[in-house]
Amino acid sequence: RGQSSRGGSQNDIPWLSFQHITSKSSQTRARKRLEALKQKEIHLPHAVDWGWLGNVGLEEELTPYLVKECSLGYTTITCDGWLQLFKIQESVYAELCWEFFATISFRGGSDYYNPNVISFSLGGELRQCSIAEFSWRLGIYDQSVMLTEDFEAFLENSHKELPEAVVASTWWNTIANKVYIPSTAQEGHIRSPIHRLLHRFVASTINQRKDWDKVPTLDIFYLWSIITPEAFCNIPYCIAKFLAEGAVKEKVNSKINGGMFITRLAKSYGILDLPQARALTVIHPPPFNTTLYRRARIVEKFGDSFTIPHEDEPAIPEEPGRRVRQRSERVREDPPVIPVEEDNDGWNQLEYRRYLDDIGQGVNYTNQSFEYLFQQMNIAPQPGPGYPYIMNWEERMRRRAGEGGSGTGGADMEYE
Repeated sequence: RGQSSRGGSQNDIPWLSFQHITSKSSQTRARKRLEALKQKEIHLPHAVDWGWLGNVGLEEELTPYLVKECSLGYTTITCDGWLQLFKIQESVYAELCWEFFATISFRGGSDYYNPNVISFSLGGELRQCSIAEFSWRLGIYDQSVMLTEDFEAFLENSHKELPEAVVASTWWNTIANKVYIPSTAQEGHIRSPIHRLLHRFVASTINQRKDWDKVPTLDIFYLWSIITPEAFCNIPYCIAKFLAEGAVKEKVNSKINGGMFITRLAKSYGILDLPQARALTVIHPPPFNTTLYRRARIVEKFGDSFTIPHEDEPAIPEEPGRRVRQRSERVREDPPVIPVEEDNDGWNQLEYRRYLDDIGQGVNYTNQSFEYLFQQMNIAPQPGPGYPYIMNWEERMRRRAGEGGSGTGGADMEYE
């Protein structure tokens, strides 16, 4: 799953004093974030041996997904952003991660050449750049390509999220077995070993996290944009959003992710060539391990070498919500069905009665909660009637039949 490590001392790094930030409120906020970041571990995914991938035949299988032609009507450009992203492998510098994540700000928007969209502190200076500049500093696209009108049109036509016409659960069924539930979907449900490898790359880079075997909805979007031939992702925008919003969570035990992107940025600004960089704490990624690929069924052992396994057979996904309904039926019984003349829609009536029972149960619970709260706060009850108790459908039927009530008398009918 990778490796986590804590950074060292920041006493010799003057950049972390944030003296270059002129705003006192921003400076205070950055120092507060810094103290929280220093308590977190920095997570690095395992290194990838692309030579080994080539020998096994995986790189050849990956190429059609990672290098695609994008037609812009009047011209066609070759897009290899995913390939360049997945090949990023860098050691991480703890103090640079702290400085960056303590100050990162991302405004979003659709102006990809606005120089103030991304701002952060790195190397003791406040830096700002556009999405386009961000892309070449990370090495996703060449600087010469970034300056062309074609690249601007490409970014404008690229996706930043799933289109409304694409339903995550429906598309998941085209590549995986099992019904898609974001909290339980796993990489092992994906049928193709190549698609499983693509997900492994996604969960180790643009949506990096320790539990890379899970498949949240954001991973579905990235897989869709990679696997669908005519779909393209705005990769630099998504990386910027990940670093600003997803790389570091507020939870106490959460990790710091995305450190390799910070190293790429530092290299592009020449920060690692400065004398102060010698005092930085270096964290190296864990070595390449073929066992991870065997466990994920991306490859299988064949004598002294490896081979790519066959794709899993498609399975009919189980009906969504079936287990939930079965569990609900074990807890509560269906309300009795009252014969109705010319009843051609009994199911709707049954569901409607359940709906009314749920509302009544919720109101009763709320009323009881208020009464208990008033008692705890020593608030005297107000004059007038108290909170009424709302009977469910079965209780109403028993009351009408004379069980526990006065039968079908006027008082009962008026109450109902």
